[in-house]
Amino acid sequence: MTSHRDNPDRDLLELTRLNGEIERAWASMHADRSPAAAYSDLKEFLHDAIALAERLGLRDERDRFKARLAEAKAVFRGQMSG
Repeated sequence: MTSHRDNPDRDLLELTRLNGEIERAWASMHADRSPAAAYSDLKEFLHDAIALAERLGLRDERDRFKARLAEAKAVFRGQMSG
């Protein structure tokens, strides 16, 4: 059995997939009247992407995902207080 560590192409495909899920969850968080579920999904996808980028040594990607997570938290808090 091949692990993700042994298959960098699979890891990059997974990072691309996660990025797509992040964008879908982000859009849903902005469109839904009750964004809590989309926000939860978004955080999960971002945490997975951050961990994978870290493991792959993709520091710029990791930092981009971390910044997106901070932005999502701020946006969600603003929606909940507004």
